[in-house]
Amino acid sequence: MQTAFFRQLSLTLMVSFVLPLLGQTIDFSQYQPAQSQGDVPLTLKKSTTSLVQENIRQIKKKTDDRRSKRQEQEHSIRVGFVEEELLTGGQILYGEAMSEYVEKVGLKVLESYPDLSDKLQFYVLRSHVPNAYTTSGGLVFVSIGLLARIENEAQLAVILAHEIQHYIKRHALQSYKDVENAKKNTSEEDLESKLSQLYRFSKDQELEADDLGYEMISKTDYDLKEGIYVFEMLKYSAYPFLETPITLDSFASRYYVFPEDLQERIRKEIEKSDAENKTADEKELIDPNRTHPHLDMRMLALRDRVAKLTANQSGKRTYIVGKASFDEMQKIARHELLLLFMRRADYGRTFYLSRIFEILYGPTPFVSRVKAMSMYALLNHKLAGNDLDKFGCEVNSNRGMWKPLTAGLKAFDSKELSAFVLRVLWLERDKYPQDSFIKNVWIESLRLVQQKALMDIKQWVDYQLPSNEPAPLKVGEINDKLADKATNPLLSRPNRRAASTETLKQNEAYYWASLYGLPHSDKLKVEIQNATLDFNAMVTNRESRKEAIRDEKREKTRYNQVNEDYSGLVLLQPRMSQYTGRNFSDNERNYFAEEKSKNLITDIWKEVAQGSQDNLHVLENKAKTNMKTDDLNEFTQVNDWIMERLNNDTNQMILFYSQYVNDVMQRYKTPLVAWTGYDYVSYKRPLDLNGLMTSIMFFPYLPVYLYFQLQTDGFTKQYTVVFNTESSKQVVTYSQDRNVKWQRDYLKAHVYETLYEIRHSKNLK
Repeated sequence: MQTAFFRQLSLTLMVSFVLPLLGQTIDFSQYQPAQSQGDVPLTLKKSTTSLVQENIRQIKKKTDDRRSKRQEQEHSIRVGFVEEELLTGGQILYGEAMSEYVEKVGLKVLESYPDLSDKLQFYVLRSHVPNAYTTSGGLVFVSIGLLARIENEAQLAVILAHEIQHYIKRHALQSYKDVENAKKNTSEEDLESKLSQLYRFSKDQELEADDLGYEMISKTDYDLKEGIYVFEMLKYSAYPFLETPITLDSFASRYYVFPEDLQERIRKEIEKSDAENKTADEKELIDPNRTHPHLDMRMLALRDRVAKLTANQSGKRTYIVGKASFDEMQKIARHELLLLFMRRADYGRTFYLSRIFEILYGPTPFVSRVKAMSMYALLNHKLAGNDLDKFGCEVNSNRGMWKPLTAGLKAFDSKELSAFVLRVLWLERDKYPQDSFIKNVWIESLRLVQQKALMDIKQWVDYQLPSNEPAPLKVGEINDKLADKATNPLLSRPNRRAASTETLKQNEAYYWASLYGLPHSDKLKVEIQNATLDFNAMVTNRESRKEAIRDEKREKTRYNQVNEDYSGLVLLQPRMSQYTGRNFSDNERNYFAEEKSKNLITDIWKEVAQGSQDNLHVLENKAKTNMKTDDLNEFTQVNDWIMERLNNDTNQMILFYSQYVNDVMQRYKTPLVAWTGYDYVSYKRPLDLNGLMTSIMFFPYLPVYLYFQLQTDGFTKQYTVVFNTESSKQVVTYSQDRNVKWQRDYLKAHVYETLYEIRHSKNLK
């Protein structure tokens, strides 16, 4: 491991030569997801079992009491394998601009603590939640959600100092010993939940980390009072990182005006939500059972401390590494945050944030793709009958200025949302007519509106302006930048709304005017005409088409021969959970056996593929001596695509991450990607009293009885799902539940059977 001196030297050289070039090397207009760079950390070069066993040996040498050493060993096992899951699960970044910046600030904080420099490693956690953790093993994680929200370098320094103090004081181990629930199995939780449970501290521990963290910062040149904003940022983490007023009226024109009854429904929904939010905040403030000190209390404590240190704060700085480096890091983090919301299917939030990005950084093809995808996805889910609350439009959790917009999107019925989506998509299509992703989303949305919303899209082309309306605006007069109401002449005002609604034809739906007067209307009409289906025939044949689909599902799901569309398979490292217990009760996670089993099943998949000459590639993420950063990056790219796929309930949808996974799939010459998981429980056989009595009476049978009685039984649940990355569809689902112990021959037969089912599946497109 590098010494603190050489690490600091290398970072200084990085600041001098690399960071000034970042603005030239990162094309934010065509932004690509950040990837880890450089050498794989030493932590990933050794198996987790060997690392944890080494820690256990050190714990056994301590002179602590027996119970304390046992608890510390349990904690070491839990932490070690959670750290491994974090490092290899595609959720962290190292060696790239953000993590390098975090490390530089961290080393500045540690300048007065040279012994800690080699014990801590800094990573960026790919999470939208603004948070930071320092594990018991010395891994410092700072989330992208946090980096996107902080406003300067000193704020990051305060956060790191606080987390480092948790590590120094070993608060995680203390909490583990104190909180009995921390020992419970959490195998089904996501990584964010596991981290929150393992590193959830008491009031006293948080206040102690605050106090010692401030002391640590006071020994640096960082301005401590910037920490006050950190608490404000955490307090308002449910709000956008920046805000601007956007409502449905921001998208209106003098022809396309939202009716008063829709506006009234939205207002009532917002008022109800605001009242519920206020009540929840008040309850939280006075809750006597809070395990954490309230952020307002911590903020006041810091203000008191800053006031006492005022005399010693002369010469303190907001930036030491540099403002240009911070601004670049922050810009990257905010683009990554947008991608994380995309992966989570938080489309209401990404649509709002796309406007923030246009104000901050100007319009770009990347932001237009985000906006187009958000609209297309919300339309897809609305027409599929899904609740938009699950897709970033939950009004209560969306605090601040993105609430009115998301409340409006949720209030639309299917036809109103269809009109709104097509309007937004055309404006983005018109900005970047050569962008293939926006074009595909636009065409697919036209198809959806016809077939799912049952709207005759020719009516947008045929729409005629009422005779007493003014002439349509010229192209140059269209303001599609959604400027503030005070300066945008196209935004709806009450008197304009009243005048417009009076001139609409009797019983005419307002949304048919949504595309009227938009830029390049001739081209718009041509594209709609080209996409138009025979509406009457489509409606007439709707039931017959449903029956045809039902008949197709009733057919055989497998060919007798290999599907000619099968060209190979990319398989993510098989997921493995292994437990030991008694009769499926009191199961405990067996981490050591689990790692061994994971390696075994991975080797068998590769062995079977090689033996059958199958074009199968396993994207491994397990810790090993020959681990490469490129391997982890490939795993992350494919895993992100699958996560976006799983977070969307529909199987007929273009995915945003398809833009980034194609390179990997083309490299392996197949569009098929598979995910497989195993849950294995081994348990002792219950005592067979009848067999025991029989063996006592007939003594020669006793050895036979003991042999079978002392055996363990196994129960395996296996699930495999295959996706086609070109069509974004789930094409194969295969599962098995078997009472059998894990043995190599059984596993090999199982893998052969699974591959057979995939290769002979009826439809792989």
